[in-house]
Amino acid sequence: MERKRKRHNHKEPPKQQLHQAYKAGYLQRFMAQIIDSFMIYTPILYIATYIFMQGKEAFLNSEIAPAVSVALYGILSALFVSLWTQTPGNKAQGIAVVSRIGEKIGFLHALVRFALFIASALLLWGIFVPYLWRERTTLHDWLCGTIVIRKP
Repeated sequence: MERKRKRHNHKEPPKQQLHQAYKAGYLQRFMAQIIDSFMIYTPILYIATYIFMQGKEAFLNSEIAPAVSVALYGILSALFVSLWTQTPGNKAQGIAVVSRIGEKIGFLHALVRFALFIASALLLWGIFVPYLWRERTTLHDWLCGTIVIRKP
């Protein structure tokens, strides 16, 4: 009986500290992005190019097809993150996207995070932000209040 009381008196560290301790590394995040590109984005590009656009030349000459492909990729990624906290690449690497307090994020939150990821990647300086800040977080994660953790 005394053992049970001792267990209940044990305090867990606050969620903020717990999730900061399990931050995912940049290599894991990069590898997850590569996997997602092959598993999600490449099939989208293939379908858009050869089914809807009838070939490579038509796809390359279109201004709308690449934008729609990226938007569809963002919607699918946001759907995965909002439902399961992981894209297929994240699952393969054992990492997950959560809020700073360790909770799931919603679909719109995940979609905005993806849009900010694209913007920071296009500007290129967003890639180097983690090396300049003390928090060591990416620009899109900092702006969205999210963190990428190793799944314990």
